[in-house]
Amino acid sequence: MAGAATSPPWFARAPHGLAVLPANEIAELAAARMVATLGEALARRGRAVLAPSAGRTPKATYALLRAAHRRGLDWSRVVCVQMDEYEGIGDRDPRGFAADLRRELVEPLGIGRFLRFHDGEGALRRPLDAYERSVRALGGIDCAVQGIGRNGHVAFNEPGDARGGATRRVRLAHSTCKANGVLFTRGVTLGLDVLAEAKETLVLMTGAAKRDAAASVLFRAGGKDNPAAALRRCGRVLVLLDPEAAPERLLRSAAPDEPEAALAPTAFPPPLGNGMGVRPRLGEALPPSTSAGIAAGASNFVEWGP
Repeated sequence: MAGAATSPPWFARAPHGLAVLPANEIAELAAARMVATLGEALARRGRAVLAPSAGRTPKATYALLRAAHRRGLDWSRVVCVQMDEYEGIGDRDPRGFAADLRRELVEPLGIGRFLRFHDGEGALRRPLDAYERSVRALGGIDCAVQGIGRNGHVAFNEPGDARGGATRRVRLAHSTCKANGVLFTRGVTLGLDVLAEAKETLVLMTGAAKRDAAASVLFRAGGKDNPAAALRRCGRVLVLLDPEAAPERLLRSAAPDEPEAALAPTAFPPPLGNGMGVRPRLGEALPPSTSAGIAAGASNFVEWGP
């Protein structure tokens, strides 16, 4: 119908948000939001549950947590939940994700409890369905940090796996093994159902190699071939991309007359053209958990839904 209003995409609607920022500002904003969201959970129920990705992308964020936020939160009341792991890897094996999380977050921050898949010998500490029940028994995930794989996998939920909802053993895609530089072919993972119940999820993506995966998160239809779309079901999602990771469709919709190189740093979505005016920037009309400690530079470039 001529003149009909176009519905804004999911990330343009409250309470979700999206921004394209230089990589260093992604780390600043992500670290501040983690602290704010976990702090809100601590104030509400005395405990907070963090599910952090162990990939390369969030390492700068975790470094900022150690450097700038170690004393900004009572980390002893935080539970760190492992999202995925290579099958049979002991929890202190340096090749594994548990050892990475222990080194990056658990030990330097003094996190009080670390819920992980394996013991020191690589055996499951509990059956995988019981592991998932343990996460829900904690009250579910308050803050998840996701670094989507190049092929669009979430944790180790690979595209094409019809069992994606459940916490389970998985066969890793060849592209995942190649991207991670490992010979492991199997893993264990939290399922999409429990991950999609997270109260807040930060999706961090940098580099041109993640551009297609970013399109999967933002635009493509859900289903077994696109596990990344399941994250849209989370309570609140903030997608943070650097200019290289931003899909062309997003860049065109934000500034159709500008060269791509001129788009960083950029706020998305752009001002509404329907008489509603410009959406408030982060730091003005904020969702409750965004008030504390937002990095000043990054805060100027993030906008939330209407």
